[in-house]
Amino acid sequence: MDFHALRVRHNGPLYRAPMDLRLSESGPHRALLVGSCLIEGWPGVIESHPYDPCSCNYALFNNLADLPGIHRNGTLAYDVQVVQIPVRPLLPENRYFHLPYDDLASWVRLLADAKENLALLCQSVLTREFPVFVLGFLVPQQNPMGRLLPRYDLRNPVFFVEQLNIALDDELKNYPNAHFVDLDQIAASFGKRFFLDDGVIELNHAAALADSPYDLGSPRIEPIPLMSEHYELRTPEFIQAMWSEIVAMYRTLRQVDQVKLVVVDLDDTLWRGVMGDKGDDVGPEAVEGWPLGLVEALLWLKKRGILLGVVSKNDEERVANWWESVMHGRLLLEDFAFRKVNWRPKSENMGEILRDACLLPRSVVFIDDNPRERAEIQEAYPDVRVLGSHPYYVRRILLWSPETQVAVVTAESEHRTEMMLAQVQRESARRQLSREEFLEQLQIAVRVERLTTPEGPRFVRAVELLNKTNQFNTTGRRRTSEESAKALQNGESLYVFDVEDRFTKYGLVGVVWVNGPCIDQWAMSCRVLGMGVERRVMEHILGELAGEGMATVRGRIIETNTNFPCRDLYSNCEFEELETGVWTRNLR
Repeated sequence: MDFHALRVRHNGPLYRAPMDLRLSESGPHRALLVGSCLIEGWPGVIESHPYDPCSCNYALFNNLADLPGIHRNGTLAYDVQVVQIPVRPLLPENRYFHLPYDDLASWVRLLADAKENLALLCQSVLTREFPVFVLGFLVPQQNPMGRLLPRYDLRNPVFFVEQLNIALDDELKNYPNAHFVDLDQIAASFGKRFFLDDGVIELNHAAALADSPYDLGSPRIEPIPLMSEHYELRTPEFIQAMWSEIVAMYRTLRQVDQVKLVVVDLDDTLWRGVMGDKGDDVGPEAVEGWPLGLVEALLWLKKRGILLGVVSKNDEERVANWWESVMHGRLLLEDFAFRKVNWRPKSENMGEILRDACLLPRSVVFIDDNPRERAEIQEAYPDVRVLGSHPYYVRRILLWSPETQVAVVTAESEHRTEMMLAQVQRESARRQLSREEFLEQLQIAVRVERLTTPEGPRFVRAVELLNKTNQFNTTGRRRTSEESAKALQNGESLYVFDVEDRFTKYGLVGVVWVNGPCIDQWAMSCRVLGMGVERRVMEHILGELAGEGMATVRGRIIETNTNFPCRDLYSNCEFEELETGVWTRNLR
């Protein structure tokens, strides 16, 4: 293993946004940058980014009349907008330079004025037409009044700018497609001393050190050399790190290559050593260090809605007996939706998990310390993403990769494990009964709702479900929140439906887009496949369309590599195939 290459890959611009779980290239291709001199030189660096190059236009924030056109040939000219609001208009020199230190009330008024100006600046530049990433303010490196003075005090510009960041984050809540980019946190990971100019220039300038002359007057007796002769400048690397962060956010918003299940080994993966070799003398020290870091990471993933599984060659009863003495309640066996602890080949166990979870291999991450086991899984399921060759990287990859992150946490996300366990129970009952008996005993209840506004958690959940559903998805199309909101404004109808049975409440599990007399797209969670839910929902929708005077309804199927389960949706609902991929049904 080339450990030098690993260090380079994990310590460069990808440190905060690992690419280890990336399966496909899907980042922005055209970006509009709006800002002050801080980002004036960024387009060239972004266009030559080593991993995610992107074509850029730049507009000076103070000259918005020259803002490059948003539209081109009737379409959006940009995939994303990046906005950097300068600190200087919010913290002008003629206000704070002479502000008395003993007059705290004046600093409070200064912050209130800054917040008002910030709201006006946001109104002037934020577009609602595509994702906007707004850079937070860079916080000064030190309190200019001195180290020993109060840290969390408005008279400390460090704290003052932090309050501006809080105000900016709050203001962006008024813009559904705007997202706060914690530039200061990125800078902290990278190292502000390598680019931030507040050691040379007034702190409200908040820009990057550069090799350009800072003497704008007549030549000095002793000429000023380049900045790089005084300081180690790594500004281009910082820009690359910033852009990697934005690309990661963009991929998460579009749910590209999303991870839905993480399966882990136990010995030398979730704890140190082989428990079977330790006898009964095991304790919590086995998980101290990097194993406990992995344990915590798994629980963060579970809160995001990612399922957890165990595949381990071990004795199941002995593992259950050890578990509490090792984990001390920090991780429960019940936190895992799937547990395969036996001596069978791990590829067989993985196959059963994929079947029970109704997931594609590309939605799964497998972690194992044994290279032979990793190779077996990779050979059987080439699309499964495999980790474990070095434990020092696993936690950061799991937590920081865009493929494991979510834009919002819904009620369904937090309870996904419980719903999956109920699904396993349900499937066990299915195998013991005839289909008719099974469906009768399920006591299925379906609730259909037509959403008319992009506000509220149900709309958020609908967009999430649509964008992560591959198998029961009649077209495979993805829609962002912005695109979905615009479709509603243009008269399209969005139906969502919830399902519950005697085992559990599955929550919102289906999304149907209807455009006039056409069912444009149908996406449904595989958790409710085989329950006859789609027929009930179809009859409800057709009843509404008939009530609106429609005589005929069409439905579309666009075949993808994965949507086999939904290809008989329309035939099962008494539609007739008009032509390839187009189905029709008379309502009279």
